[in-house]
Amino acid sequence: MKRTLLAIDLIAQGLMLAAALILAPTIFYPLLIAIPLGAWQLGSALAKGLALPSELHLNYFLAASAYLFLLYLGARIIPALEPVLFYPDGADKVWMAVAAAPPLFGAFWYFHRTYQDYTACAENPESV
Repeated sequence: MKRTLLAIDLIAQGLMLAAALILAPTIFYPLLIAIPLGAWQLGSALAKGLALPSELHLNYFLAASAYLFLLYLGARIIPALEPVLFYPDGADKVWMAVAAAPPLFGAFWYFHRTYQDYTACAENPESV
């Protein structure tokens, strides 16, 4: 049962990541795919963290949730900085890059971690 659930998790994440990579030149569609991928990975991390129990998955869930909260705060604070005279031109592009890098890294890291969990379960069902 555990191996089947890990396989479903791996396949779902793989399909969403593959679709995002294939559609990457369009920029818009990968951003749309990132929403269900992020929700899937957060749900997966919480489920694994509680069911296995895995401290690594719970830490990932907490870190990703904290990052979402920081993004929300940033969306509230940054518009208030725009009228300030010393706010440099192009800073919004820097903020977009800073906002996109951690989720991108996290999505691929979590997919890799899920692959490791699946292979460990396939080799030794009691290891995960």
